[in-house]
This record gives sequence, structure tokens and C-alpha cells, in this order.
Amino acid sequence: MPTWFAQVRVESACDPEMLKLMARAGCSYVFIGLESISDETLKLYHKHSTLEKNRMAIDAFHDVGIKVHGMFVLGSDADTPKTIDDTFKFAKEMNLDTAQFFALTAVPGPPMTARYEKEGKIIAPGQWHLFDAQHAVVQPKKMTAYELQIGTIKASRDFYSYREAMRQLVAGRGLFNILVRVKGRQLAKRIVADNAEYLRSLKQLHDWQTGLHQEYESWRQWAGRIIGDSSLELDEKLEQVQGYLNEKCKSVRDSYASFQAEFVPYCQSVVDGMVERLSQQLETALGISSPDGRIITLPVYQQ
Repeated sequence: MPTWFAQVRVESACDPEMLKLMARAGCSYVFIGLESISDETLKLYHKHSTLEKNRMAIDAFHDVGIKVHGMFVLGSDADTPKTIDDTFKFAKEMNLDTAQFFALTAVPGPPMTARYEKEGKIIAPGQWHLFDAQHAVVQPKKMTAYELQIGTIKASRDFYSYREAMRQLVAGRGLFNILVRVKGRQLAKRIVADNAEYLRSLKQLHDWQTGLHQEYESWRQWAGRIIGDSSLELDEKLEQVQGYLNEKCKSVRDSYASFQAEFVPYCQSVVDGMVERLSQQLETALGISSPDGRIITLPVYQQ
């Protein structure tokens, strides 16, 4: 029988008899969308699987002599930079024969993409040449897009490394597993080189976001002092706060004017969201409401 490959679900490993038949029929490799080592992320992806099921599936295929290619999607709202490190460690611990580490990509269509668009989490909207799962194009909840990009690169370079090739040699796992890591290392280096400019842009965005968080805290503290100043009338407080916000927003918008054009809409949404949150906090603190009971929205600076 000629050898053949198949893309399968984790659940396919639950039938030992079928696995034996697959091996006898010449199946030498399976590709499995393991997606994540985090049970929380698997739920967010609506996967009917768990980390333990993933482990059992890999072991079951290996037990009948079938190699496993594991595919992971990194960058969910439950993921952190540590999650990415732990994913590589899992791939190594489970002796995956080959692996791919993708950045979560908000492709058109799924409900997740609609939610990310609404929440302003897509950092390069409409730049479809970047939507290849090799570029971080979404802003995860617990890390920046730059940290996601660096994490996926590091996972690939650590998995496909000369060190891992040597480990495969010592473990006697076969010539294929050794050579694929050497060749994979060369490919990973080329991918990093091709994406160097985008990575620099993500680092610029990362530094801007870090500084913006600190800036937001200074805005909040300044506004708090104005609100707490009993010597000022309500109209004076509103005038000072709004003037301050307008000035700061203009300064922040000027700060990302030199960014790559694809990032500008995302930066705009970040600033608008930040001002909106602060405005709501100030309105609540001041107890401002219109006659019908609605909170009055403070004016927001428009570019």
C-alpha cells in the first residue's frame, strides 16, 4: 500500500481499532488542529476538546506508528506570552513530529471577527496581504500584537532548531524528525527576515500603547483633582476637563501620525475608546445627567 496523509479531528483517536486499520492501510502522518493547550482558549474557539484529550490523541497515533503534525492558534483573549512558551514546551514534551504555530487571524465571516471589529481589536483592517496567520493582526486581551508576533516566531524557532534536532537524534526518533528540524530552522529564519519591517512596526505600536496606558493614568489623576476642587463651579470643571482632554487627544493623535497607514484606524479607535471611558467615569463622578435621566456625553475631540 502507498503511504498517505490525512487531516483529522482529535476525536478520531478515540477508536483504537480504526487507528490500527489506518496504520495497516499505509497512513503515515496525520494533521491535527490541536489549537491550544489552554482549556479556556479551547472553549473560546468552540472546540469540543480539552488539553487531556489532545494528549491522549497524540499518544494514540504515536502508539500505532503514525506521525503527528500539531497545529496551534495563539492569541486568544485567554492567552498570555507564557501561554505561548508553554505551547512550545507541550509540543516538545509530546514529541510532536512537526508543528505549526499560527497567530490568531480575524478572517471575514466568523462571529469572532464581527466581535473583534466591534471591539476595535483588528490592528490592520482591510490589509488582506497580512491575514496569513504569520502576521499578528489582532490585539489580544492579555498581551500586545507585538508580544503575539514575537511569541509565535520564538515558538517556531525553538521547535525547529539545531538543539531540537540533536535531541531527536539522541532519542532515536528517526532521520526525518532530525532533518525536518534543520530544514525548518532555515525556513523560520527566512520568514523572520521577510517580516522584519512589520515586526519593527509592531514594536513601535507596542511602545506607543505602553506609553498611552501611562498617559491615561495621568489624565485620570489630573481630572480627578479638578473634580475634587471644591472652589470650582460645575461649569468651570467641565470647561477645564474638556479643554484638557482636547489638548491631550490632539497630542496623542499626532504621536501616531508617522505609523504605517494600516495601523492608523486602530490607533484612532484606541484613543477614542480611552477618551470615552474617561468621559463616562467623569460624568459618573460629577453626577451629570439631563432632565430625562440620561448621562450627558462630554464632547470628544475630532481630528
